[in-house]
Amino acid sequence: MHKTLKRVQHGLEGMAVILMIAMFLCFLLQIFYRYVLNSPLGWTSEACTLAYVWVVFWGGAFLLRNEDHVAFSMLRDAAPPHVKRIYTGLFCLALGGTFAVGLPQMLDFVTFMAIDRTPMLRIRFDLAYSVFILFAVAVIIRCAFGLFRAAMNQGNTT
Repeated sequence: MHKTLKRVQHGLEGMAVILMIAMFLCFLLQIFYRYVLNSPLGWTSEACTLAYVWVVFWGGAFLLRNEDHVAFSMLRDAAPPHVKRIYTGLFCLALGGTFAVGLPQMLDFVTFMAIDRTPMLRIRFDLAYSVFILFAVAVIIRCAFGLFRAAMNQGNTT
């Protein structure tokens, strides 16, 4: 089981690497065409933007740990352990609940965007921004686990 999880993690990281490489190559291609050939390409800017959106939400959904996120936790850190669990539980409930309540509307909007395409690459907007749905589901799942860990008093619940 541990080997399988490692492989899945490497696959998720590989996707982020591929997105970053694609973004960087499009950026270099745009520089070459604009400043060397004096004939700028329109699609490279759009490709960079889409790759950036995907790598940000992909990384946020699958690669970043809770400790990697920016947090303003002075109040929580100063509290005794039982109060930390309460703060963590309330935060997970508020954030996860907000995403859970909004998920049907998010899904509805992203699927509605199938009616339009990106200007240069002609990619349907629902496909271009479908990664946000993965991100939202990942946030809900993380918050559910955080809430469970806080309720069960299981160590560091950040």
